[in-house]
Amino acid sequence: MKQVASLPSSIMSSEKAIADIGFEYLLGKTNVFQGTAWHKRILKDEIFDSSKFKPSFLPSLRAELSKAMENEIKNLATPGKSSTLIPDLFGFVRRIVLRTMFNKLIGLSLNDDDENVLLDDIMCFQDIVEDATATAAVMAGFIARPFVLRPVERRRKSIEKIIARHIEKGWSNNSLKGQWGPWLRIFNESRTSSEEAATLVVGLMFAAHKNPAIGATQSFCYLLSEGSRSDIDRARNEAKHLMQSTSFSTSDIVEARTLRQYVLETVRMTSHSIGALRKACKEVILVDSSQREYRIRQGETVAISHITTHRNNSIWKDGEKFDAHREEWASVADTDDISVPIDNYKMTAFSHGTNKCPGERLAIALMEIMLALLIDKNVQINGGVPPISFERATLAQRARRISATVLTEKVSSS
Repeated sequence: MKQVASLPSSIMSSEKAIADIGFEYLLGKTNVFQGTAWHKRILKDEIFDSSKFKPSFLPSLRAELSKAMENEIKNLATPGKSSTLIPDLFGFVRRIVLRTMFNKLIGLSLNDDDENVLLDDIMCFQDIVEDATATAAVMAGFIARPFVLRPVERRRKSIEKIIARHIEKGWSNNSLKGQWGPWLRIFNESRTSSEEAATLVVGLMFAAHKNPAIGATQSFCYLLSEGSRSDIDRARNEAKHLMQSTSFSTSDIVEARTLRQYVLETVRMTSHSIGALRKACKEVILVDSSQREYRIRQGETVAISHITTHRNNSIWKDGEKFDAHREEWASVADTDDISVPIDNYKMTAFSHGTNKCPGERLAIALMEIMLALLIDKNVQINGGVPPISFERATLAQRARRISATVLTEKVSSS
């Protein structure tokens, strides 16, 4: 694994592998071949200061998540009722995180109706991409392209046109300049066209919202189904602190031990089976510890599975068992570093080598704050937590839709 992941892209290319499974149609060539470099640069320059978040980022991220959750609860609330039914908890959290990422990172200042329509379009598109990826993988290319990939490509381009129009409106209105998110501002300063910026926004929303949202919801499910009474009590106290801390920083997230342990163990248990992909640009010969040779021919694709590593009993003690109190999660070497605290060839969810995920720290922060929000708002799952399911192509979800209830202030019917 380490040999494959460490080879440069001129030998083992992740971009070409992703393009080959259909993403050059589904997300566009700009995202496949340029998107990661764009997002990595903006994260480094605008969000992080070395291994830490810049001081203002986490408090504003927490505020945006809280605001987005209130908006979603309000949209679901029934006038006169003191509780609100959440018919699909995973969808509810996905929408909160998507709204937050869109407003925090892009900052287009849309009116409520335009924003809701666009969020619906993006979420629907991302689910279609997931289905199309799985469908195209078992079809010959000459069938998959016209019947699966091209229709989704047309759907993406129609969404990009809508986003491009909103971007142009935002750029033309100087009074909104102070509300631009870092991505919108950097696109403007670099004279990126609204069309290319819209393509990159679609890719960013695909990468930045779905898996962290699912991971946060799964962490909540695992806490309720696997956590002891003392775990739940500690998590509740940590959630209260995270949501109320007036000097909210990276160290607060790292030191919320119970929340962090449940998030990290959830990611280990739910990362999907097909992880990092690499396509051989030339023939490669790998040698294992027993000096056996493995030949990868030019044009062949290698898939590095997360789940086979994460559940391997020779790598993890009782790898198939959920255990938030593993020794791997117990120690905190650096309270300023939110990253996964162990070797990324043992915990592979955020990839490794030359293609390690640049958004790892943001994703962990998102999951932990969102988990804290669900706990702090006293969200209650209806009917128990169903078993885990790997039917979807993204992070594992659950065997059936989960509904939940949250207590709210009574909404006036007037």
